[in-house]
Amino acid sequence: QSSVSSSSTTIPSPPSMPSNSIAETPIEDPTSRPESSRGMSRQDFRRYGKETVDYIADYMKTIQKRRVVPAIEPGYLKNLIPSEAPSRGEPWEKVMDDFEKFIMPGVTHWQHPRFHAYFPAAMTELEMIMLHWFGKMIGLPKEFLPLTEGGKGGGVIQGSASECNFVSLLAARFEVMKELRQRFPFVEEGLLLSKLIAYCSKEAHSSVEKACMIGMVKLRILETDSKFRLRGDVLRNAIQEDRNLGLIPFFVSTTLGTTSCCSFDMLSEIGPVCHENELWLHVDAAYAGSAMICPEFRHLMNGIEYAMSFNTNPNKWMLVNFDCSTMWVKDRFKLTQALVVDPLYLQHSWMDKSIDYRHWGIPLSRRFRSLKLWFVIRSYGVEGLQNYIREHVRLAKRMELLLRSDPVFEIVGEVIMGLVCFRMRVPASLNDRFVIRFCVCAENASENDIDTAYNIISQTAQHILHEGAALPIVEDKEAEQLEEMGYDAEAGRIEADAARERGLADSQLSKEEMLAQKRNETLAKRRLILPGANGIGPKMLQSENRPSSEHGQPPKDEPRCLPRSNPYLCMHFAFISSVDDCECQMFRKC
Repeated sequence: QSSVSSSSTTIPSPPSMPSNSIAETPIEDPTSRPESSRGMSRQDFRRYGKETVDYIADYMKTIQKRRVVPAIEPGYLKNLIPSEAPSRGEPWEKVMDDFEKFIMPGVTHWQHPRFHAYFPAAMTELEMIMLHWFGKMIGLPKEFLPLTEGGKGGGVIQGSASECNFVSLLAARFEVMKELRQRFPFVEEGLLLSKLIAYCSKEAHSSVEKACMIGMVKLRILETDSKFRLRGDVLRNAIQEDRNLGLIPFFVSTTLGTTSCCSFDMLSEIGPVCHENELWLHVDAAYAGSAMICPEFRHLMNGIEYAMSFNTNPNKWMLVNFDCSTMWVKDRFKLTQALVVDPLYLQHSWMDKSIDYRHWGIPLSRRFRSLKLWFVIRSYGVEGLQNYIREHVRLAKRMELLLRSDPVFEIVGEVIMGLVCFRMRVPASLNDRFVIRFCVCAENASENDIDTAYNIISQTAQHILHEGAALPIVEDKEAEQLEEMGYDAEAGRIEADAARERGLADSQLSKEEMLAQKRNETLAKRRLILPGANGIGPKMLQSENRPSSEHGQPPKDEPRCLPRSNPYLCMHFAFISSVDDCECQMFRKC
């Protein structure tokens, strides 16, 4: 039940309020809220919480009776734990009993007075099993799953999606640099590195940009369609343009459930483009990936078979506390070869018989993150977690219905998951306008919570309208679209000329400052804001001392406004090479 029928839903009207204030909403008595049908009751939580404290105290009291290091060999745990997650939640007593029986025998007891060294096998093996469970739950291809017989894939739990994006880019960079060093053995590595370029959409998370900055590679930010999705033809054209400029495309980061509006890049179109051009495809599904445990949402990840890496965060939408970012790769050796460091003090006798997660990321010290994932999945079961996701989507659809029924508001983008983006209805285009992001977050959120939030939002909007508060600056939609087309065309000419002259994309900082200054100067000339006669909002008038053409275009004698953002981002390493260098000319010809 991921939608709300308008025939069965009563739309609450905003309560009356004074013209100069916003009505306060009474605080709900927490004890009156019904308990969740998933997980524990409050009474059970108190009881099991106390029992857990007693368990920890007894553990510390009797720790000297335990072995310091486990008397097991790597691989012991997968024969004791089922290969799939339970469909229904299990009793807490059963989970704790299995914890003591199966997990603790493989734990190194750091608090033991005779602890001096370690090899924590249980941490590694439970992590592999949990990533196999979770990967099957969300429908990943078997090539990604850690326990697939004879497979190269595998998974790891990182600290954040930012780490997942970064290590994926490092793996892709290592792979392409290895090939380039073989093809061009006499070209300096710095020159080869300066030619690499990665891609993402303008809706991608900022961590992709940061990863490219740290990795010292260029990033080209691509435009999205009307539904804020990156499409295959846009990527294909960008790849061809950059190859014509002597650059080397190597990495594409896509998003399933963008931060801004929960849009989904078209993997089914992007995947074949990456496959044809031998580019590493990474899929960042930090928020929406958990929803793939519900089969009705899996069509949104059609094309995942083309990906080389995938990540999602159970701490965002699957009741696991922070931090817990699960990541899978189709070929674990391509990931670890980029991060392998083997000083003598890190070598051990099981190096060839087990996965060593220090080669899967930046940190060497790692938390026992898989344990909390194990507890959550066993306590709720797959069905309980599915019901939790579906209820959030249902509540988000309810908020969408409430907002659509109010002529003051408009919905921005599609409401697919638990996120609703909206704004007050004003005559402006969707792009580059502020919106409010309403996300259903609490486990036990109810319709009453959604209705209360809507009432507060509606009251605030009425207050703004009736008190004549300033609304966002707007202008004629057609004129604005024509102006934006002019920006894009001018941007393309500038970028092409600059790249041909220097062989490198301009720095983000200097270009952004120049573009922002020129745009602000032009807007200052074009806009004059006057209070609306009806007290609702401003009117847009052209300045009297500024002539205009028929469709709102600037006159020919006025400098054209430059684009607001530079689609190319790169580090400041232009000193590495010049187009005039003989090696560079040879490289570009090859």
